[in-house]
Amino acid sequence: MLDSVSKKLLCIIVNECESGYKIIEKEFLISSFPQGLVIDEFLLKKHIGYLLEKEYISVKYEDEKELCVCPLPKGKLVLEENLNGEIENYNRKKGYLLFSFFGAFLGGVLVSLLFVVFLVLSGKI
Repeated sequence: MLDSVSKKLLCIIVNECESGYKIIEKEFLISSFPQGLVIDEFLLKKHIGYLLEKEYISVKYEDEKELCVCPLPKGKLVLEENLNGEIENYNRKKGYLLFSFFGAFLGGVLVSLLFVVFLVLSGKI
């Protein structure tokens, strides 16, 4: 399972390396992370090592400033599965919201009808 930093790093690599190996500056990778995810060169190296270990990416060479990297099919598949899972969760939440709305609406209608029936039977109307 990928943590948020590894997932974002894999996403950046997949987006940058569309057709095989590409040389990417480490500073570019670090600056591509959103403000909420703080990463430095040490953490970048750690997460690249993790992605290599899990065979999500392949690195031809690496020096102090850049690396030559390519996403492997397993890495692309993991991102697609995560995206599909997020889409399913969104659709499921949307369905829950819709059912909740209709349930509340039907409950309100039922209570209103029962109230009117009670008033009619008690002779208040």
